[in-house]
Amino acid sequence: MRAIGFIFLGVAAATSVSAQGGPPTAVVAPPAVRDVTEWSEYFGRLEAAEEVEIRPRVSGFITEKHFRDGQIVEAGALLYTIDPRPFQIAVDAATAEVTAAESRSALAAAEVRRAEPLRSRGNISASAFDERRFAAQEARAAVLSAKAALSEAELELEWSSVVAPIAGRVSDGRVDVGNLVQGGASGATLLTTLVSRQPIYVAFEGGEADFLRYARQSDGDDVRAGQSQRDHENPVEVKLADEEGWPHKGRIVFVDNVFDDRSGTIRARAVLEDIDPLLTPGLFARIRVFVRKGEALMIPDAAVLADQT
Repeated sequence: MRAIGFIFLGVAAATSVSAQGGPPTAVVAPPAVRDVTEWSEYFGRLEAAEEVEIRPRVSGFITEKHFRDGQIVEAGALLYTIDPRPFQIAVDAATAEVTAAESRSALAAAEVRRAEPLRSRGNISASAFDERRFAAQEARAAVLSAKAALSEAELELEWSSVVAPIAGRVSDGRVDVGNLVQGGASGATLLTTLVSRQPIYVAFEGGEADFLRYARQSDGDDVRAGQSQRDHENPVEVKLADEEGWPHKGRIVFVDNVFDDRSGTIRARAVLEDIDPLLTPGLFARIRVFVRKGEALMIPDAAVLADQT
């Protein structure tokens, strides 16, 4: 809705002249109506979309390191080699056990086949025939168990090569060649860390007043903006500490489900769409979130005064 009226400008000049005893002067001008986009500004921090601690799954001595500290690596790239010889020996032993178990199973099956005509003619007791049949079943189960042990040994041999699970930039190596590392589900040695490069997030926190303003504001489809922040990915703009304007564009992809009762804020996260090597996880940034677009009354800056009171 357009507003009709006039604004008295030159208040600063009027105050200055009045202080000197002269008559105040004023300039009269109509306010301008413009289409403006309203944003809310926050401080945030850049975060990697994925961050992985590289730890070994098996124990052993490090024999090779295959990356340069701080290098960019692809998913599946070889990072460390743990001495594979003990694991290869285990694979060979498990393979031999599978062969032996298959031989015992074949012999037990042959004995059952030879006993079947004897059982039909009554030349062998039912208990003796059942013993051979159950022995054959036990031998087949032993084959399965041996194959499972072989699969486990092959898996541990594969784990002796520590690879990058994702693409990204690797940190420095925490363990040098020749050191013994501990593997397993708990207490495993930290070898290095790896963070993805793209996409990159910017995380920030908003206050209750901002959240309520979004939640009570409806868009054109009569969907509350508090919901649209989660479901419709409102646009955002981001700039680093030394940048002018808002060069990085993105969108909201996450709003938390609860407020922090100590700070009275709620966490949110936006994903940036552009690929810029300067966007490094951990950097501080300013972010502004789209609020609404519409008409507003515009007045010159000279018409607004502010002082310490």
